[in-house]
Amino acid sequence: MKSMTARALAGALFLSTAFVCAGTAISVSPAYAAAITNRAVGVPLQEAQALAAAKNYTGAIAKAREAKAAGANGAEAALIDRTIAAWMLTAKDWRGALAAYKDLAARNIGNRQENLQAALGAALQLKNTAEATAIANQLGGAGGAAIYIAQGEFSSGNYAQALRLARPLANGNPPSQAALSIIQSSCFKLNDAACNLDTLEKLVRFYPNAERWSNLLRLGGNAKGLTDEQTLDVFRIRLLVGDIKTANDYQEMAQLALIANYPAEAKAVLDKGVAAKVVTGERAARLIKMTNDRVTAGGASQGQLKAAADADATGNADLKYGLNLLSYGKNAEAEAVIAQAQREGKLIDADAASIALGRAFLGEGKKADAVKAFNAVPPASKQAGIARLWSIYASKS
Repeated sequence: MKSMTARALAGALFLSTAFVCAGTAISVSPAYAAAITNRAVGVPLQEAQALAAAKNYTGAIAKAREAKAAGANGAEAALIDRTIAAWMLTAKDWRGALAAYKDLAARNIGNRQENLQAALGAALQLKNTAEATAIANQLGGAGGAAIYIAQGEFSSGNYAQALRLARPLANGNPPSQAALSIIQSSCFKLNDAACNLDTLEKLVRFYPNAERWSNLLRLGGNAKGLTDEQTLDVFRIRLLVGDIKTANDYQEMAQLALIANYPAEAKAVLDKGVAAKVVTGERAARLIKMTNDRVTAGGASQGQLKAAADADATGNADLKYGLNLLSYGKNAEAEAVIAQAQREGKLIDADAASIALGRAFLGEGKKADAVKAFNAVPPASKQAGIARLWSIYASKS
């Protein structure tokens, strides 16, 4: 799971990294320098380029300034100034970069927003809060000063400060996606697993995508103390969101379904794996045969479950029968049986029944009823984590 989250973090666009990348992309190319007809400008520019290639940015900047002073025209002077600023940023000359990018922004040379973002990154590296705030206020129309400062604090390695600044920005309805991303990434860096999970749930609830679902479900599946039934629920949601892709995933889910006595569900999972052309080979063939044999014997087993449910007054046998009906896709029948189990009122795990009822509703397309059933599970319940995952899926499906 850590590697998955690390990949997600590596893809985030936090400002300092973006600033340096953008800055180093701006330079006077050797071909352009050679094409300048004014030799007094072109020669030192070529020398500056060679020094920069050798990572001698101090020498490169000095030569570039020499070229500019030798009579560069307006366009040449502007490009030289942008190049000098980029080299300062690459060399981590934060003070020089701050002044250079502020000057470029003031003179409207290049992209003003990118220049201000680079200046903000340099100010944060200098821990110049007053300067950073002033620059961020100029960026407000592009996303808000507070977001820029929080992003800058994160990129500077000040994770606790980034978290403090971002949290108030995530209180809207819907919460700011940028603020949630900063919070989640900061929590990850601070090894705050509970905060990381809570924020990832919010990101999936409000801004779902395949990668966030995958990360969330892997976190959920790795939670301590999960029963086989709960682990199977995580696999069920993974299957619904398209996160079951490998032969191992399909076979592990099928095996869990067999352990729970849901052979029809195991067969449906394996059939999907075969159709996807990933479930192949001798091991898969043995598992498929075992599953098919269990499906053949399943009719008698279901009859026994129904007889036990009819004879039981606690609701526990009804719940077991209802779960079995769900595994066959008999959602309406399962809903009636599980609701009866709840009415009998002596369930060992009433919250598991709420989740099962929600699944039945979901299978019938009754999404609002499903969300209500999942949300009925109290936050302190041992089923709460699984119920939240189902609720998020039901509300976004």
